[in-house]
Amino acid sequence: MKLTLFIAVCLLSIHLDATVKGIVKDADTGEELIGATLVWKGNPTKGRVSGLDGSFSIEKPDRAAILICSHVGYATVEYPVAGADVELTVLLKPLEHRMDEVVVYGNLTTGERK
Repeated sequence: MKLTLFIAVCLLSIHLDATVKGIVKDADTGEELIGATLVWKGNPTKGRVSGLDGSFSIEKPDRAAILICSHVGYATVEYPVAGADVELTVLLKPLEHRMDEVVVYGNLTTGERK
């Protein structure tokens, strides 16, 4: 009986993923960043995007994992995360290379409908 209970608890703990919650902010101004991408190193298919207030919540696949956070115009950072339910404040530093202008080209092809 005790052995069965022990095995059930072990199997249950293997399938329970810890949750990492937090907020993504600009390191210089402290403003929340909307649309920052958060993925686990080695597992980019299980990603999230920060919300309108910069907040995020993502399930952690392993006990010790590395969270990669990126955003357009900011340097990508890696945060090692250990333990179960963790709360983070991710600070992204703006890149020094700013674009002065963006050129967008468009191409429109029309076809004859029959």
